[in-house]
Parts: sequence; structure tokens; C-alpha cells
Amino acid sequence: MNEDVSKIRTQPVADIPLAARLFGVSEGSIRRAIKDGSLPAFKVAGQWRLPTAPLREKLGITQHGEAA
Repeated sequence: MNEDVSKIRTQPVADIPLAARLFGVSEGSIRRAIKDGSLPAFKVAGQWRLPTAPLREKLGITQHGEAA
């Protein structure tokens, strides 16, 4: 999990599997959240990417510290 948290602090976007691990839900749940607008996302070459800033905010993780 610490490696995943590090990724959303240092990378501008995340993929669906990473978001699912961070939230502790299935990839299908992340896809549904994208579809209903709960999580912002966009497609690159046919694959979903999620901006990490909103993920950090929803998870209460600051960019430099462990938790907000």
C-alpha cells in the first residue's frame, strides 16, 4: 500500500487497478464511479486514467505527508 500511496503522490495519473487497490474496492466499482461521475477520469489510447490530485483528496492524503 505504501508503494501505491507513493505513486499517487508522484505521478499525475493512475490506472484503474491502482485506484481500486487504494480504495479497497473492485476494478468494476472504480469503473462505475467513473461512469457516474464520482471519480474524474479520461481515456488515453482506450485506457482510463484518473488524475491523482482528486484521488489524494478523496483519500485524505496530502502530496507530501501521510494523511491530511
